[in-house]
Amino acid sequence: MAMNRPGRWKGLPWSLLTLYIFLDLLATALGMGVPFLNILLGFPVGWVLARQAPAGEPPLRFIWRGAWLTVGVTFLMMAAIWLPQARNLFNPAFDFSQSGVPHWLYDPKLSYIGWLALMVLVSPFLQLLTTLAAAFIVLLRKEQRDNPRKGDACVAPPSSRQLDSPRQLDSSRSPVLKETSTDSMQRGESLGQPNLYGLDNGAPVCSLSPFADPLAELRFAFAQRERPFLRFTSFPDEAVGAGFKPARTRTWTRGQFWDLACLAAARLNDLGLGKGERVLHCFSANSPYDLAFRLGESLIGAVPVTVNWQADNDERVLHKAEITSARILLSDFAFR
Repeated sequence: MAMNRPGRWKGLPWSLLTLYIFLDLLATALGMGVPFLNILLGFPVGWVLARQAPAGEPPLRFIWRGAWLTVGVTFLMMAAIWLPQARNLFNPAFDFSQSGVPHWLYDPKLSYIGWLALMVLVSPFLQLLTTLAAAFIVLLRKEQRDNPRKGDACVAPPSSRQLDSPRQLDSSRSPVLKETSTDSMQRGESLGQPNLYGLDNGAPVCSLSPFADPLAELRFAFAQRERPFLRFTSFPDEAVGAGFKPARTRTWTRGQFWDLACLAAARLNDLGLGKGERVLHCFSANSPYDLAFRLGESLIGAVPVTVNWQADNDERVLHKAEITSARILLSDFAFR
């Protein structure tokens, strides 16, 4: 877990914790014990917490824990400054009207009690609110950026540094995936078939997507390379009777799986597979490499043909290969 990583406490780097304690002390000193600057400090703290949330942990849990941690520092600081002043409440000779506290409750003693409560309890709570508000705004903007609404403008693809595959695809043999609406309409009309590529209002069906083409949408989906994507656990046959002990568990991030799919697409591209051509998937069990090849085929416009390794016999496999005119057959060593 993130909180057990070296150099961190409760998932937060020690360097950031040290910096926050220094800034909190500085804000207290500049405010001469009145924590109005500490409250404003909650805004950058919330921004940092939202940006520092680890990929393997829900961000709200991390932010909530970090917010209480930072607010706890302010609470201890205010308690150390103002709680000793509570002794004046039990001093009959103390003149509350000369304490320097604003008489907002009209009664000097009640105003003094309210001031102590404001400093020690209310101010840290206000800092908690500013921290959570800033973090929520950052998460909201991030969610809007990662999941654009249908009516928004087309989202620019991420940088080439993030999306370039380890091996560049041959663009001459991998045409752009998007098929123009004009060509699609002409083809449908020439065949005497209803237009399957347009909407009732005459707009092309691709206008429903905020992306310029399907390839841009796939790139956007895998742009956050460090986020977890797939966790695959394999069970050998002999483990079934031994309590389902997993033989191997492996996790891919979005970036790792994207690179794997790009390698698969490059290999298929080298074999001469083009847009619209079929690939027969014959795997003996569920496999993450089956998924990687499917994504790779989407990148070059090819079409995967599924073989059910539990239900399809040899006759059905042959039938699928013939009826789809599959050019390539993918299989593992255990497929029979």
